[in-house]
Amino acid sequence: MKLCRDSLTLVLAVFAVSISTAQEPVDAWWLHAKFVPNDTEYQSLAVAKINPNWLKISILSFAALPPESRADVIWMHRNGFDFEVADFFKRKNLIDRELCGVFEDRAGRKGRFLLVLERRDAGPWKVAFLHQEYGQPGFSVLLRNRTRLYWGTCMRCGEFNRLRLKQGHFYLEPAN
Repeated sequence: MKLCRDSLTLVLAVFAVSISTAQEPVDAWWLHAKFVPNDTEYQSLAVAKINPNWLKISILSFAALPPESRADVIWMHRNGFDFEVADFFKRKNLIDRELCGVFEDRAGRKGRFLLVLERRDAGPWKVAFLHQEYGQPGFSVLLRNRTRLYWGTCMRCGEFNRLRLKQGHFYLEPAN
């Protein structure tokens, strides 16, 4: 019963997104938004510590969205969309942070990523999970409810993957 309720929550959130804008999916700003990787570290964690092949990253945020996104930001907040989530998995003695961003590697190739960092107390951040996709350095977003966290690249397509933690390891699985 709980699984059905959580799946229904995701479906309702995606449905709310699809009816909250008059744009057709091909015109949706998030399908065409491009971001420029320009940072060499994230909170004192060097990009090379995240991925030794990377030169630059940018963490996505509401402030980094293009001007045409402004009408959508309110319902994004209301429906649980975000780019950075703090301590979602609530593990004893470990703090986690989930981040959406874009990267550029040493060969000049670009793409988007989902990153999970973790640390003990006030210690340094360490990479716990990294999923990268080469291509356009475009939009991706986290969608959360009370018990589940999803990552996707299109808010109206319903193409989200669930970020799971099992036996100390993170992985993505298709949301059914």
